[in-house]
Amino acid sequence: MLCIVACSILAGDFTWRFVLRWGLIFFIVVILLCIDLMGSTPIYRSGLHKDRFLKVIIDEERCKGVGFYVEVCPRNCYEVDRSRHLATMPRADRCVQCGACIVQCPLDALCFKSPKGEMIPPEAIRKFKLNLLGKRLVKMEER
Repeated sequence: MLCIVACSILAGDFTWRFVLRWGLIFFIVVILLCIDLMGSTPIYRSGLHKDRFLKVIIDEERCKGVGFYVEVCPRNCYEVDRSRHLATMPRADRCVQCGACIVQCPLDALCFKSPKGEMIPPEAIRKFKLNLLGKRLVKMEER
């Protein structure tokens, strides 16, 4: 906006009507971008998205404490107990349900649980969500 004002002053076409018109245009563009981007990122998500009601569940039988998802979690929700080979989610209240952890877990030990109690398997999550690198690590063989 300041560039337009400066250019209009330098060109000799400066009027308050010109500035107000461009100011209104910029304001409308910013509002449209904010509305369009609202809820499109894992951290900036509106409360209206259905993903907000999902919870990440750790299957303790499958979990071996590999902890790849610790590295991709944008909110640092996980901790790995290397002695017990088990991951925990002590900061679950900070989770933004981005699904990066589920995609990244090579042992499929994580999944989403809906408020109705339905479990959404990792395979379904991988169809729609990616890790922060845009792919999934090669699945490790179970031992």
